[in-house]
Amino acid sequence: TQAGERLLRTAQTVLTELQSVEEDIRKLTEGRTGAIRFSTECYTCYHWLPPLIERYRHHFPQIDVQIVAEATQRPGQALLDGRLDLAIMDNPEQNDRVQYHPLFQDELVAIAPPDHPFAERKTLQPADFADQHIILYSTEDNSFLHTFLYPAGVHPKRLSEVPLTEAIIGLVKSGLGVSVLAQWAVAPDVATGTIAAIPLTDQGFHRQWIAGTLKNVATPPYLQAFIDLIANQSAGNPEQGIP
Repeated sequence: TQAGERLLRTAQTVLTELQSVEEDIRKLTEGRTGAIRFSTECYTCYHWLPPLIERYRHHFPQIDVQIVAEATQRPGQALLDGRLDLAIMDNPEQNDRVQYHPLFQDELVAIAPPDHPFAERKTLQPADFADQHIILYSTEDNSFLHTFLYPAGVHPKRLSEVPLTEAIIGLVKSGLGVSVLAQWAVAPDVATGTIAAIPLTDQGFHRQWIAGTLKNVATPPYLQAFIDLIANQSAGNPEQGIP
């Protein structure tokens, strides 16, 4: 009957859609497809990311890696709000809802133009910054200010916030101030001699970077592989991060 034919066509459409949904769910549960929404605290400098993603996608071609740039100032909160799958943070406040994965350490260095008095120094102490204009990505919860300068009773002559790493480096090159950034972030400019990088104290000023994921959300294999890849790339063994 016409009614039977109409029902049959509808059933065939529904069954085809159900098969498609089942396959999509199977891919998700097996970790063969999905997305990683992540952000890195403090830095908008991601020159290290393209080669890492290229290596990662060779093994996980159906995983979409998305940088959530607007979460860079507070990635931990964005993670708790469900806007990120992965937050890469510097010594974050502990939270019972977050699973922490140690990644790597890096070193903060002062940067200045090659003709600045800092450029002639082997190391710098907190007191050296008292008469300086310091340009930072953010002054809120900044580890350099709150664990290096302020405990020593030092407050710089002037502080400016510029939320872009490349802009900070450009201002320093122009002689408008000095800054403190991660050594890896300024390495290309130091190599060309356009800025000078000076260690903070004889021991250096190091930070521990940590990846955060939500405890109540299962970490899929592709996300864990991405975390491992970041950690192993910093250690010089990038292929160890890929199963």
